[in-house]
Amino acid sequence: MADEFRFVALRAFARPPRLLVVVPYVEAEWVHWAAAGLGALSQVWGGCAGAVVPASVVAHPSLADLMRRMQPDHVLAYTPSGATVEAIRPGVIDQMVGDLKGEARVQSEAFVRAEPWQHREALEVEQAAAGLRERLGVNATREMAQETHLFDDPAKAGLTVLTDVAIRPVLGVPFPLVSTPSALAYAARVGVDLDAAADSRIPEEARWQEGVTQHASTALLDWLHPSSPQDTLAMLDPTAARCARLERDRFQAEPVVVLGDRPEDFALAQLANVVHGPCMWVPWPDPSAMTITAVSRAGEGAAWPGSPVPRCRRRTSRHGCTRCGSAGHAPSSMAKRWTTRHSSACR
Repeated sequence: MADEFRFVALRAFARPPRLLVVVPYVEAEWVHWAAAGLGALSQVWGGCAGAVVPASVVAHPSLADLMRRMQPDHVLAYTPSGATVEAIRPGVIDQMVGDLKGEARVQSEAFVRAEPWQHREALEVEQAAAGLRERLGVNATREMAQETHLFDDPAKAGLTVLTDVAIRPVLGVPFPLVSTPSALAYAARVGVDLDAAADSRIPEEARWQEGVTQHASTALLDWLHPSSPQDTLAMLDPTAARCARLERDRFQAEPVVVLGDRPEDFALAQLANVVHGPCMWVPWPDPSAMTITAVSRAGEGAAWPGSPVPRCRRRTSRHGCTRCGSAGHAPSSMAKRWTTRHSSACR
């Protein structure tokens, strides 16, 4: 007699692509360019599982292993619109349209604002993205549709727009407000809205820092959008995109704090958050003055009061411990978490 029929419950899941976005680097403007790249990433379904890396640090040794472990589906060169470039460099559109007058000028300005802008750093971004694709083996599968650029207008790329799948209205930090590393640290957690205009509510640095250290808190985001509906979610909240983080074959993740205010610190924190788990970027000089609250993999809150920051990772070993000056900040042999070696005086 034939074996009995048995029925197995099956469920199908679809995940968004993992995106690694390379943005321009200019020393005096790097925070603005990073925020612009986050703004473009925030508009895409699955942006919560992506990362933004300035072009100047794509070859940084501290980031190589994390980028490999991230296994991005696409490495994208960020190409801003004219409106974004104008926000970073006021006056460039006037230079572009020249002496045009009347209706011709209005139409030209509207066209330049909406179209991708080929700025002078575009070649560096293209080369950095191409180098990453080669090193990481990305975009090598012929059967898959491949993307190479990320635009401010999601419709220009073959990626799903977040608002097409979002279960509730979404909010982000207005792009003009992201002008300091502390503001960028908060924006990297909740998302950046390229279209939102900044009103008279401009947070002080202490308020940005408070928003960073309050895990999963959107109080500052609600304060920035006082007229928004009550049921909104942050643009980079996985819930908004109907996503959930999957933990497979991974050691117990411990919260990580990245110290430093440089582009490589920003990139390290984002990549660690994608690959490792809970990660907080603290770009201000004295994190010991406040309590840092993180959430473990199990979802239990862990308060880190005062000066002892239990886990930290600096961009290179030459920086040393913020407490004892030890130079030993290195990945553990597990390569899944980062531990810090302190001097005996620090213990």
